[in-house]
Amino acid sequence: MATCLLAVALSGLSLVAHEVFTHRRTLSAELSTQARILGQLSRAALSFADATEATQILHELQGQPNVEEAMLYKDGRIFAHYARHRKSPPPSPVEPIADAESLGRNSLTVTRRIEFNGAHLGTVVIRSNLKQLRDSIAHRCLILLGVFGASTLAAWLISARLQNSMVRPIQLLTETATAIANGNDYSRRAPKVSHDEFGELADAFNSMISRIGQQDTALRDSESRYRILFKNSPLPAWLFDGKTLRFLAVNDAALRNYGYTEEEFLSLTAPCLCGKGKAELPSAECLSRPMERMQSTPGRHRRKDGTIIDVEVSADAIEHHDRLVWLAIAQDVTARKKAEADLAVANEQLIRSSRQAGMAEVATGVLHNVGNVLNSVNVSANLIRNKLVQSRLTSLAKTTELLQSRADDLAFFLSQDPQGRLIPGFLGQLTTHLLEERDHLIAETRLLVENIEHIREIVAVQQGVAKVSGVVEPLDPIPLFEDALRMGANSFGRRGFEVVHEFQPTSRIVADRHKVLQILINLLTNAQHALDQSPREPKRLTLRIGPSGRHHVFLAVQDNGVGISRDAHERIFQLGFTTRKDGHGFGLHSGAIAAREMGGNLSVHSDGPGCGATFRLELPTEPSDESTRPAAIPDLPVHQATPTPTTETA
Repeated sequence: MATCLLAVALSGLSLVAHEVFTHRRTLSAELSTQARILGQLSRAALSFADATEATQILHELQGQPNVEEAMLYKDGRIFAHYARHRKSPPPSPVEPIADAESLGRNSLTVTRRIEFNGAHLGTVVIRSNLKQLRDSIAHRCLILLGVFGASTLAAWLISARLQNSMVRPIQLLTETATAIANGNDYSRRAPKVSHDEFGELADAFNSMISRIGQQDTALRDSESRYRILFKNSPLPAWLFDGKTLRFLAVNDAALRNYGYTEEEFLSLTAPCLCGKGKAELPSAECLSRPMERMQSTPGRHRRKDGTIIDVEVSADAIEHHDRLVWLAIAQDVTARKKAEADLAVANEQLIRSSRQAGMAEVATGVLHNVGNVLNSVNVSANLIRNKLVQSRLTSLAKTTELLQSRADDLAFFLSQDPQGRLIPGFLGQLTTHLLEERDHLIAETRLLVENIEHIREIVAVQQGVAKVSGVVEPLDPIPLFEDALRMGANSFGRRGFEVVHEFQPTSRIVADRHKVLQILINLLTNAQHALDQSPREPKRLTLRIGPSGRHHVFLAVQDNGVGISRDAHERIFQLGFTTRKDGHGFGLHSGAIAAREMGGNLSVHSDGPGCGATFRLELPTEPSDESTRPAAIPDLPVHQATPTPTTETA
């Protein structure tokens, strides 16, 4: 209702203001027009100084009821004067200088200059009353009052009719909200009395109360679960005030662990639990900061019986009813501390045992690798011994004795005697045979020297393995494989084995030469034993070299010997596992480790007993990070390599 009345009042006042402005402008325009007309009519009277004519012209304004007075000025004095209610002109008037309009309290005055051909003749002044304007304003105000009264009555009637339908729903909402707030009864709902905006408000209010009720139920359930978890937690827990440090609540585990009753515990303060040593509870400065979380901190607590225990305490700060409350959870780690101390002692003993085992493993590796090379040394030595035993130097000695016995008639003996005539041919054949024998002995001696040099390198590498690995260098795989075949198993041909070479052109590998030779010699030695134990004929050894991917080259040793069972296939690279009666179970294990150290891999494939086996060594063609990293065999896990099946067959 007030809004409607204010709108009507503002509209009426706007209309009155517009009327005043319009009427004043109209009156000003009329007076200006009359002043111009009087000025034009008075030009002749002013020019000839005819005051009577000028006065008659001014008296023509009698027909204008709103004009109260008119004056003509000439040479600064009143030349002619007209007044509706006064006969004499005003005393000592002053001629206006310029055109002007002046609105007074009860009149409107208009001044206009009279000019002819650019010459100033005089000035005309007309003053009009504002009775017409006041009458118009009074009329408008009466109309406005009538409209305002009618609007007030209409607004009151409409508001009185709508008041009940608008206020009643709000009163119902207020009553429902008050009842819910006083009784915490979230099952109550506000009645919906209409289907308009108030009905939508009631629906929204009921939906909000429903969600609040669900949240309240969830909060109560959460609080109940928290109390259950807090009370039944296996770890000691308590709540204490952040300012007074007094305990507010404690669970059963804390009472059992510290030996207090609940009343005794709640009568303590947090520092009372601290024993000698570093206290785990937060300081007063820390406790004054809200929402802090203290990580698990070691400390010591004193039980009721005076015993000191090692604990780790975690605490969370919570704002509760405008005060800082800390929830602390303690864990008794006394047994764990003792176990850690015992573990440290056991770990030291284990480290010492591991070092001793590592030294033994290094020694075993040296002996195994040296043993493989010594087999070749033994073969070469026996071959040299047999060559020397079977040498035909005795025939040369006998021939020399024969020639010395016939020294007196040596010419006759060599030319005429049948036995002497055979000696030159015999000496030629003997010379050829001895030269061939010398070449064989030189070759075997060279091989023997290479094997001895390899033994020296094995010992040197093992001696320096704790400091730095062997030299990594680019190597041609084909000559490397041939050297290993010559050094490790040069008796294949004498044993009747068929050796097949399947070498493809590849890139050079980047590896430690002596480590690769050790691996290949060990693989060739194992292949030799597998062929010796197999009844299959012919006995064939196939050597392969080829690319493996973009950055690797493989070197494979395949035999058609006794093969490998499934159980042995899975354990072939484990330390100490061997299928030979006189084996040590170290060669393949150390070979797999050496291959990984060089950035490669050693794998095996066999279809089963009697089907032969293929060992495949993959080495990188570019330096790898692992190949330049020092590593000792004793520091690596026992099961270092996992066999990788390959599809290579004989």
